[in-house]
Amino acid sequence: MKIIVILAAYNEQRFIRACLDHYLNQGVEVYLIDNESTDATVEIAREYLNKNLLGIETISRNRMFELSKQLR
Repeated sequence: MKIIVILAAYNEQRFIRACLDHYLNQGVEVYLIDNESTDATVEIAREYLNKNLLGIETISRNRMFELSKQLR
């Protein structure tokens, strides 16, 4: 069975590496939805593109998290 996680992130540079490593060690693939991070979240995540990260998509925050927009 193949498991893919959809991970939403905003300014998570402190945690993104540990999170992606955890999923990598569990054999889980990840698709990252970035909410216009202003830190190194995306740069760190790009290191995983040839490992378990399937892709990175940026969705505008509009100053708030919108789950319905993320799911569309």
